[in-house]
Amino acid sequence: STATTTNKKAKNKATMEEQREWQNKLEQAGINPRHLDGKEEIDEACELLSIEGLGPKTRFRAFVKRLGDLCFNVTAEIEDARLSKGVRAAVYMKADDNSALFIPDKKPIYYGEGDDINKLFVSLYFQTFETATAFSRVLRKWSFDHPNSNVQPKVSPPVGCVRPVDLQLVFFDQYDPEEAEDSPCTSLADFKGFSLALETEPAELDSPLKKYQAIESVAWVSSVGAYKLHLKDKALPQFKSLRHDDNNMLAASWTF
Repeated sequence: STATTTNKKAKNKATMEEQREWQNKLEQAGINPRHLDGKEEIDEACELLSIEGLGPKTRFRAFVKRLGDLCFNVTAEIEDARLSKGVRAAVYMKADDNSALFIPDKKPIYYGEGDDINKLFVSLYFQTFETATAFSRVLRKWSFDHPNSNVQPKVSPPVGCVRPVDLQLVFFDQYDPEEAEDSPCTSLADFKGFSLALETEPAELDSPLKKYQAIESVAWVSSVGAYKLHLKDKALPQFKSLRHDDNNMLAASWTF
């Protein structure tokens, strides 16, 4: 019923607020939850944080047990990202690929204000050091993978931290192209910037796409290599299903 759903949402909200308060108190007291591995230590923490009553103490024990797991935070600043179409979309895509996590009430990938209006800020969490490193490496290699792009990410190394209580996965379809007025591509200049921002996929050597859908001569693209050009923007959620559809592609050389 509607009343049951409302009560459940209110209870979940109260639980999250309670856990955030505990997490803040732990941080302010300089207590590492990973060191609260026994009943005596948890009882001392409850006394220090003024947690009283059987119910709250039981919930706190469960909360501390879950908080004992570290996660890894990666932050980055990308100068002039707004000036290259598709950069924000590319970061969302790579975050999705690496199972990134974010705090729901905080934007994980966003543009700054004032002097930083063209700068893209990134703050994401990862369950493992390996996925955090993989995502960090993608951003660090940006200039190498896209030599014609002016985008220069500054990336922090993964930092281990206490896992926030309500992390959620980042999905590419959370990317809103209209949110920051940096998409979609509406001109050849936009398309050029977008293609530089995202990894460009080469067309297979003997594929029908290269043979029958090449803009240039088959002899030319066979000698220099061909890349896939999407007709409908693969970064937009409504065209996600067409990302690997040859009917939505042409083939051309990089210099085209």
